[in-house]
Amino acid sequence: MDAPSLTVDPRALPTEGKRLQGSLPPAVFALPEGDPVRPTGPLTFDLHALRDDDNLIVTGHLHAPFQFDCVRCLQPFDFVVDQAHYTAELPIENEQIIDLT
Repeated sequence: MDAPSLTVDPRALPTEGKRLQGSLPPAVFALPEGDPVRPTGPLTFDLHALRDDDNLIVTGHLHAPFQFDCVRCLQPFDFVVDQAHYTAELPIENEQIIDLT
């Protein structure tokens, strides 16, 4: 089985679109050391990518747990980003592969 990927090749995209499903490690967020936002688990995704002329339409679900530092008391707290109705429209430029990360 292939490793999960958040890349889409518009030239190979079926007419009905493509399902992208899996998880990526917390390092995908590429946050600098010492950042007050820290991912505490993987980014999980269940997305559908569909071509609409010169655009890529991506819809679906994103989920990622984080730990933040409170700006008032400086205590850490946990927060889960759960985007149940994620939608993005991205331009397809020169038929190049689109990296959704």
